[in-house]
Amino acid sequence: PPGPGDPWDPTRGPAWDENRAAVAAVDPALAARLFAPLPAARARRDAQGLAWRPYRGHHPVDDTAATPGLVAAATAAAEAGAPLWVLGPGEGTARVAALAHTVAEVVVWECDLSLWQALLGWHPLGAALAAGRLRLVVGPDLVGAPAAAHWWVHPALAPYRPWAPALLGGQGPLALVLAGELFVADTAAALRDRGWRTYGWDREALPPAENARVLETTAPALVLGINTRAGVCEDADEHGVPTVFWEIDPTTDGPARLARPVARAAAYSYRAANLGPLRAAGYGRVAHLPLATAPARFAEAPRDPALGAAVAFVGASMVESGQRCMAEALALLPSGPRVRAGVERALQIQLQDLGRWQLPGLLDQLVPGLRARVAAAHGGTDLAMLLGEQCAALRRLRWLAPLKDLGLVVWGDAGWELLARHGVDWRGPADHFRDLPRIYRSAAIHVDIGRLYQLDIVTMRVFDVLAAGGFVLAEHSPELAALFAPGRELDTWRTPAELREKVRHYLRHPDHRAAIAAAGQRRVRADHSIARRVARIGADLGLPGFLDDTEPRP
Repeated sequence: PPGPGDPWDPTRGPAWDENRAAVAAVDPALAARLFAPLPAARARRDAQGLAWRPYRGHHPVDDTAATPGLVAAATAAAEAGAPLWVLGPGEGTARVAALAHTVAEVVVWECDLSLWQALLGWHPLGAALAAGRLRLVVGPDLVGAPAAAHWWVHPALAPYRPWAPALLGGQGPLALVLAGELFVADTAAALRDRGWRTYGWDREALPPAENARVLETTAPALVLGINTRAGVCEDADEHGVPTVFWEIDPTTDGPARLARPVARAAAYSYRAANLGPLRAAGYGRVAHLPLATAPARFAEAPRDPALGAAVAFVGASMVESGQRCMAEALALLPSGPRVRAGVERALQIQLQDLGRWQLPGLLDQLVPGLRARVAAAHGGTDLAMLLGEQCAALRRLRWLAPLKDLGLVVWGDAGWELLARHGVDWRGPADHFRDLPRIYRSAAIHVDIGRLYQLDIVTMRVFDVLAAGGFVLAEHSPELAALFAPGRELDTWRTPAELREKVRHYLRHPDHRAAIAAAGQRRVRADHSIARRVARIGADLGLPGFLDDTEPRP
């Protein structure tokens, strides 16, 4: 992506200096915010136009299709003589069209400073600002703005900003929801269903002064994040705001450690074994909270005959991450042949039995004190987790390969090419929001193979497949048996041989498979939605709008 000095860097755009002077003439404090250096740029401009990266990949932001809708909104505002609020400026040409179709004031809001800078580098705003026809509203300043009868959201940004319109004249407690991908939008929606307002806070992409303004201006009642983040709890606590994290992913260095214990910081983890490290990291309240799903989103996906695999696995091969983690682990090892020999022996024993996670104990036995020394010298890094990533990758490859002749189809990263060379049908990556619901609705049997180092959880895959009405063959665990009824709502396996035999059985008995899948879907809807989990958090913390019985309101 373009960087400082690149021809497409906004600071080198033809309108940058002109707009900085124009904004400063109207509001010097606003100019300081809009033109500040940014720690991370979510937007970039190149020969193909403007692209925005909310999470992993860049998406085009084209105003061509958006302009007619904005012109209609501008015309309606002009007829009413009311201001038009534009929520998300897009590439910039749509804003120009809005000014051309209304005599009323156009108020443009955006929370991503990199999108602002992409616009300010190329589209001159000086004349409209000086005439009072254009007003710029940045980030948290939308909170507390008066209700607006005429507003329009840029369609390229609307899926990521469903919370923005409700902030215009809205009432009720407000939660800052840390930006992210999985579970973020669904947890925020669950809060809004209980009468809360939410604001998406992309803390990593904002300068410190803007982050402080977010906390001060929005006056939140809660900060909520998926997976722990460094510095958030301490900053929120200084403003008297409680923070709650829901941990849903593994890490090699444990949870984000607090600089000081914070009583108002709560952390829920998908894994009961993580509660001790969370307490040690300084979180005032910790609890176990299993993963969950968004039932409606998966159930509403269409079935696609092209995705109708007999046996499907969707997930990471972990091959690339395993190689990377192994190299990192070896680089952390102290010099000396005894240490290296002990680590290699521990790996050999682990690879001989991939049915249980034993590497931490093996390392402690064969190389006493090594894990503790590495963790102390490298910010809490768990050597066993680093080494275990490659073991987990080998486990998936070895245990899925025997299903090739039963119609196995795999979706995921390029590491699966290792199986494709031996005849397994690998279809490439699958997007969680766009592709997974359709795959889970369409394939006959979904195999769940967890990560070797966390066999004590129920994976996100299990919840999502059941929500889609799919049939799951999951690896047996006490946690799985506590949340579901094996044999009635899904089925389980304990060895690769048993997995293969059950795949063969359920391919021959589609009616039995369908009855189990239907029961599993009913169970997920009743007990394992993300909204249900958020209700549990709200009841635990005594948040407004949540009943003690954690039942969602009608």
